[in-house]
Amino acid sequence: MKIRVFLVGKTKSAALKKEIDIYWKRLGHYVRIEECVVRDESKGRPEQVREEEGKRLLSRLDEREFVVLLDEKGELPDTRKFAAKVEHAMVSGKDLAFIIGGAWGVSDAVRDRADWIWALSPLTFPHQLVRLIFIEQLYRAFTVIRREPYHH
Repeated sequence: MKIRVFLVGKTKSAALKKEIDIYWKRLGHYVRIEECVVRDESKGRPEQVREEEGKRLLSRLDEREFVVLLDEKGELPDTRKFAAKVEHAMVSGKDLAFIIGGAWGVSDAVRDRADWIWALSPLTFPHQLVRLIFIEQLYRAFTVIRREPYHH
């Protein structure tokens, strides 16, 4: 199984990137994981920005991937339920693609392509910070799956 994480735009904060990289490295012990950065759109109304970024995201997705969209309106599982979702995807043999949209969210077309919409929290976070929270939760899910002591 392979995991691809789609990010709209680069991580801007060096300190945040450093923390994110810790979990990327740790995840490499469990699964092949790839960061896929798509260019963010800097001009236009929010709906135009979402559409342009959405086209870029959709053009890079594989039709055989199980696509998980991170969105504040998604399902709110606890850590163990999220780990079970990841494990189910692993057992099914499908590759996983996670999408973290840009500052204005994602287009309806991206939302329609998602197989599952997942909310990290009912709180709203800056999309740059979501990257760190997400990657830590993905790492945590693998430790739950492997019954390692990180999650207690």
